[in-house]
Amino acid sequence: IYSLDPEDIESVSVLKDALSTLLLGQKSSRGVLQITTKKGISGPPRISFTAQTGFQNALKTPKPLDSYQYAYLYNEALQNSGRAPAFSESDFNSYRSGNSPILHPNVNWYDQILREDAPITKYSLGVNGGGKTARYALSLSYMNQDGMFKSVDDLNTNLSLNRYLINSSIDVDVTKNFNLALQLFGRIQDGRQPGAGTNTILSALQSTPNNAYPLLNPDGSFGGSSIFASNLYQQTTGSGYLLDNTRDLMANLDLKYKFDNFLPGLYASGKINVIATSSSLIDRNRKQPVFDVTYDVAGNPVYARYGSISDQPNSFGTTSTNNTFYAQGTIGYETTINT
Repeated sequence: IYSLDPEDIESVSVLKDALSTLLLGQKSSRGVLQITTKKGISGPPRISFTAQTGFQNALKTPKPLDSYQYAYLYNEALQNSGRAPAFSESDFNSYRSGNSPILHPNVNWYDQILREDAPITKYSLGVNGGGKTARYALSLSYMNQDGMFKSVDDLNTNLSLNRYLINSSIDVDVTKNFNLALQLFGRIQDGRQPGAGTNTILSALQSTPNNAYPLLNPDGSFGGSSIFASNLYQQTTGSGYLLDNTRDLMANLDLKYKFDNFLPGLYASGKINVIATSSSLIDRNRKQPVFDVTYDVAGNPVYARYGSISDQPNSFGTTSTNNTFYAQGTIGYETTINT
């Protein structure tokens, strides 16, 4: 279904119970979604072009507590458990005034790593026509969808999706009673995400308070600590990338012969469907250390390092392949009963 452009769909039907069982046997136990695509219509070539563009944005994102509120509630939770507070009055004053952004950070990570909106663009080109004995239809489609992470342009690690679709069909009346229809579908899809992984980043985003660590340290290194050994900003902008490549090819061949010379309404039909799918992954992820900053008695920064710089791989591997063959034969009789 991912190999279809909505512009190519003529109708969608849900088949269930006896009808779906008749068509697909046990494979139809959960129902069948039947999609009919547009076919060629006799006449001069008709060309259509559609361009769509827009912006995506999250309907709603959580509003995290600022560092002062978080520290206050954290101390309250410790007090309720009979434990000593973790934050002093001096800490509260620094969080409130913002005069110590390295030792007392107040970073809204949702604002730092998420974009307010992301563009999406789609183009579709279709050609349709034919004569009395043969009809054809051809459509090409391209879609580009950007992700919601902020990124550094030079590194290009943001979420993105590029999809190319082709759908072609030819319908031929070989003889008065014999019809042949061939459809070919193809999809090329390339998806990019930060090397740290989208799920990893989103999970860390939900569990990282505003006062966990500064975005960057005074020397430009990534902030962090023994508890937070990964920096969200580094994960979204400097962790390399993962590139998922998917290739689909699908072919449908339909044959129908009418035995009208023998018995009007009697026919035999056959269907052959072949699907080939392949997915691969290019891994270019990169890890970098984080640094926790403290100051000595002379006011000089002291950096404690957590993690290390990893080599950036350039690995390629096939993650999945799938080939499916389906054949169906039918003998039927069509007639009209007047009541």
